[in-house]
Amino acid sequence: MIPWKLQLSKYFRMSPYGLAATSIIAASVLFRTILVILHFPEINSDEGKMALAGIHIAFQGQFPIYDYGQDYLGVLEAYIAAPFFRLFGVSDITLRISMLLMFMLFLISMY
Repeated sequence: MIPWKLQLSKYFRMSPYGLAATSIIAASVLFRTILVILHFPEINSDEGKMALAGIHIAFQGQFPIYDYGQDYLGVLEAYIAAPFFRLFGVSDITLRISMLLMFMLFLISMY
C-alpha cells in the first residue's frame, strides 16, 4: 500500500515553467486586484450599463441576452456579477470582481 502523499505527489508536480507561469498569473491578478481596490480606472458608461444589467438580473429576475442598446455585446459579466451584488451589495468593486474572475480564467486558459 502506497501512502496517500506519494500518490498525490505524482499529480501535483510542477515544472519550472509551470511555477513561473503560476507566479506571473498570481502577480498579475494581485496587481489588477489592487488597482480595482484603488478604483482605477474610474467607472465608465459601458461598465455602468453592465452594472445596471447585473442589478436587473440580481434583484428583478430579468434575464437579458444582449447589452442594453447594443445588440452585439453579451452580458456575461452581468450574469457573473449578479450573485456578488446579492452578497456584497452594489458597487463598482463588486462589479469588477466578475471581471477579475474572467481575467484570471483567461490567463489560465492562455497558459
